[in-house]
Amino acid sequence: MAEEQGGRTLSARHSIHDDVDVLSCALERCRALTQQDQRARSAEQFREVEISGRGLRVDQYRRGELVFDVIDAGLTDGPVVILLHGFPQMNTSWDAVIPKLTARGYRCLAPNQRGYSRGARPTRRRDYRMSELVGDVRTLIDSSGAQRVHLVGHDFGALVTWFAAAQMPDRLATASALSTPHPIGGLKALVSSRQAFASWYVYVFQLPLIPERVFVGSRGTATGLSKFLRAHGQTPECAERDARAMAAPGAFTAAVNWYRAMPLNSLSSPPPHQDYGPDDACVQRRGHLPQC
Repeated sequence: MAEEQGGRTLSARHSIHDDVDVLSCALERCRALTQQDQRARSAEQFREVEISGRGLRVDQYRRGELVFDVIDAGLTDGPVVILLHGFPQMNTSWDAVIPKLTARGYRCLAPNQRGYSRGARPTRRRDYRMSELVGDVRTLIDSSGAQRVHLVGHDFGALVTWFAAAQMPDRLATASALSTPHPIGGLKALVSSRQAFASWYVYVFQLPLIPERVFVGSRGTATGLSKFLRAHGQTPECAERDARAMAAPGAFTAAVNWYRAMPLNSLSSPPPHQDYGPDDACVQRRGHLPQC
């Protein structure tokens, strides 16, 4: 879903830096459509203020006992864009994107999601189900003061975006999923294309302890993870940055628990249209095609 009820969804190359201009143009297009739609509706049905915050900064927010860290940039009364990072990155992965969006008047909220914020690392696999991850986003929307927001996700953050669009469409003005197809399309592609080979790490992450040993190592250097990230398109600098963050005690296990909780999730129907990036090393073309 890219415009309320099924417009365009951005599923582009693996690097979010490649998607900056595409995303900016998409949000501008959505804003234009919103303004056009606003003229057709009454002020009681939809108002621009619904996607603007109430002027309070959100450096952290709480959901139950969990505390999430947030980058809050841009005018506090601007339309809110929530940016969801992927695996195994932190909210700093949006550093190149945020200035471009704030320059166009948007307010950007980029959280360190469940398992990535130090104060939000539950140990149980079931605590990383999509219902919980979407609930975290809903709480952030509430904390922003906006009724509806533009939601953007990259990689696994895009998967959260798909589920959020299905579970709380009333809270989203737009939803943009980068580098990750609809879950039904991706699942069916596993048995009908080479996607199963491209997603080999998803199966490995289901195993206990082995991923931690392979990617982080007994000394906690995360050298294996850094090599994995470079092999999948990250720059050496970004790969080292993310590997260092995942080397913190409990961080990598919490991040991998997103994958380990995947069998506990239920799926919804895919949208009628998707765009994909042909250079994506992790998602093959078949995975991006609508699979009804």
